[in-house]
Amino acid sequence: MQNIVDIEQENLLLRKTIADKDHHIKILEEYILSLKQKQFGSSSEKLSPAQTELFDEADGNAAEIEADHVASIDAIEIPAHTRSTKRRVSIPADIPRVDIIHDLPDDKKICPHDGTVLKCIGSETHVQLDIIPAKVQALNHIRYKYACPCCEKYLLTATKPAQPIEKSIASPGLLAYIATQKYVDALPLYRQVEIFKRIGIEMDRSTLASWMVKCGQLVQPLINLIHEKMFKLLSQQGGHIDAIFFCPHRAEENCECRKPKPGMLKEIAHRFSVNLKNVPAIGDSLRDLQAFDAAGAQPILVKTGKGEETLAKGGLPKNTWVCENLAEAAQKIITEYA
Repeated sequence: MQNIVDIEQENLLLRKTIADKDHHIKILEEYILSLKQKQFGSSSEKLSPAQTELFDEADGNAAEIEADHVASIDAIEIPAHTRSTKRRVSIPADIPRVDIIHDLPDDKKICPHDGTVLKCIGSETHVQLDIIPAKVQALNHIRYKYACPCCEKYLLTATKPAQPIEKSIASPGLLAYIATQKYVDALPLYRQVEIFKRIGIEMDRSTLASWMVKCGQLVQPLINLIHEKMFKLLSQQGGHIDAIFFCPHRAEENCECRKPKPGMLKEIAHRFSVNLKNVPAIGDSLRDLQAFDAAGAQPILVKTGKGEETLAKGGLPKNTWVCENLAEAAQKIITEYA
């Protein structure tokens, strides 16, 4: 009897091992496919600029970099195959132009044959694209005060426009710059602190984080309008959203609702009195998938957004489904849970 139990346990272990290997093989196949697509795919199929951070830019063809070969690609059909030709990047006509004059010194403007002074007959122009690094300046808000010289009882001070964060050293431009760097260009605050340090400005990460929280409060009315429109559009298609959850804490607060911890998902389960076991949950980052797995849900990775980078780095929960996009994920959910 003991032998039969041992054999059954061994079979279960072997099945699990095979399942793990199959999952690992699937992830590797997806990774290989993405690499092939990046190298050999047409321009419309190649990875987006955000996804190419995954690879070393220095691995590009040095000759192409030297010749400034970028931008769009025209396809020329040839009987045997398709050949691609690349156009040089163009500089927009509305960009300000600065003339840098390269002239001969006076002693070179003499003809060596007869000593006649040379006459300028034209010029050659080579245009380069240049960039001016970020410029830092201090804004002095000077408010003039006025008083009646006769009675000396009437005083008036000029007002200044309302500021995003009153009594703060952060101007609207600085706040917009930090927010764009963080939320559009995905540049963490600690890296921005180092960038400011290089140009002689000492910033504290916690200060930048506090500014971003206050900016978030300022744009809350806009977020509410976005949610209202989203609800309306979804309602027109017969769907609805019960609630929107988010973590309001900073990373250093070590809260339970910030991914990869499952606290936010547990709050959802508690509010709606549901069990999250095997409930499909979609994300594009490893932190998303780890939180889903910790909550007992079914992690689904979509390769859009940061998905390609997440897939390439590996370390996904073993039961993760990998889908090309949200449409494919939705179809898989319908198929699996039908």
